[in-house]
Amino acid sequence: MRRMLASKRLGCAAAAPRRILRIVPAMLWLAAHLSMAAAASEASGTALSGVDLQLAAEARQQALETKLSQAPTFWTNEATGNAGVITPLRTYRTSTGYYCRVYQERIHHRTGSPVTRTATACRDDGGVWRNISEN
Repeated sequence: MRRMLASKRLGCAAAAPRRILRIVPAMLWLAAHLSMAAAASEASGTALSGVDLQLAAEARQQALETKLSQAPTFWTNEATGNAGVITPLRTYRTSTGYYCRVYQERIHHRTGSPVTRTATACRDDGGVWRNISEN
């Protein structure tokens, strides 16, 4: 009986790291994309809200994962009046087998001029697109 209880406790303890391993990449992806969107908004002289940054990050992931090149993905935050568009431009595969995409991101801040940047992101083993450069 004690062995059974011990194995159940270990089973629960062993499951926790697996859950964490699934959560951590998503958190890292979100943090990386939010910081990139924040940098783009700072470059424009305007600040995006946290919701704007999250909408931009989600649209970027969707565009890179599901859209053909030249097919735009739009996001809008009606509460702030800010919006953006992410357009994959080119897809290629690295010599190590990773898929990468060059994309353009244009942010429209309600009080400023639109800011456009071009960047490259590669898809990691977990299916998350991570920026490797900003052109």
